[in-house]
Amino acid sequence: MKIVISATGQGQDAPVDARLGRCAYFVVVDTESGDFQTMPNPFLETNGGAGTRTAQWIAGQRAELLLTGRCGPKAAMVLERAGVRVVEGVSGTVAEAVARHAGQVPVTAAVVGREPCDGIARCGGGRGMGQGRGAGRGMGVGRGLGNGRGQG
Repeated sequence: MKIVISATGQGQDAPVDARLGRCAYFVVVDTESGDFQTMPNPFLETNGGAGTRTAQWIAGQRAELLLTGRCGPKAAMVLERAGVRVVEGVSGTVAEAVARHAGQVPVTAAVVGREPCDGIARCGGGRGMGQGRGAGRGMGVGRGLGNGRGQG
């Protein structure tokens, strides 16, 4: 999986930056190969639209996950449309952030732009009333794929 992290400095020991569009650097990590590279934010000095342009750049990197302190609404919309999952409120070093979040996202999410099931009672565990015929109520035939909170 390819992860982009907003950072205040270079390398895996750099702190995660609280900003996205105005962060100093991006660290791009490939969790499968272990490769990472740091690059300066090309939009740091942009007069306007830094967040949106940054989001377009991240999508162009084919990232599957963005770790940052805060992502503005316009940038979030661009990333959602591109199928990039955004985790805000991230702190610590780049390496710590990757270790905390990399294993939580399946490589292929079932629905783009929607949080994948984390296995903690939020996976739409409906009761599945089914489609009974005749005198029966049809209990247990449904698949329970609702969007609501499951019972935990």
